[in-house]
Amino acid sequence: MKTFIELGACDFENLTPLLASNWRGFFIEPIPVYMMSLKESVAREGLSANAIFEESAITNYNGSIAMVYATHPTEEWQRGISHVNTDGKPVRNYTSNLIYRNNFQNEVINVNALTLNSFLKKHDIQQIDLLKIDVEGHELMILESYDWCIKPKLLKIEHKFVDYNRLVNLLYKNGYFVWSEQDDVYALLK
Repeated sequence: MKTFIELGACDFENLTPLLASNWRGFFIEPIPVYMMSLKESVAREGLSANAIFEESAITNYNGSIAMVYATHPTEEWQRGISHVNTDGKPVRNYTSNLIYRNNFQNEVINVNALTLNSFLKKHDIQQIDLLKIDVEGHELMILESYDWCIKPKLLKIEHKFVDYNRLVNLLYKNGYFVWSEQDDVYALLK
């Protein structure tokens, strides 16, 4: 059975359709309301059998981490702009600025935090066919702390809010063929 892992799954535009093709899917989403919505959606579609849900944030340490999210989104995309706080301050990037510039109602909550290595060990994951990472500027922090003990066959990583060259160089260094489309980097294991 093929396996995917989705970091920053939220509850829309995720990899749920792969479950219908008999993939095993790990959905990682730190915001409880979005995780609950995602679980309900997967259950409504009758796809829960191969779905595993982890209500955590993946980062570069184990413990807890503060997250900011829009509490009363009026449009779908607003649910996807949650982001981590570092040292008590929100990461300043395009998405975090959207919350503050537009005066979206927001809340800061502490959530469980895991490294990618700890997550893989916790779930005894031995292979990754697809790893999708969309975590609003936290992508490099996750990947630079990962030991690449299991190399995903294919990665899809949002690159809008990270140092593109640093990301691509990291992927090349770990044996990937890399290409970009609009906001995402794709990496195929050579």
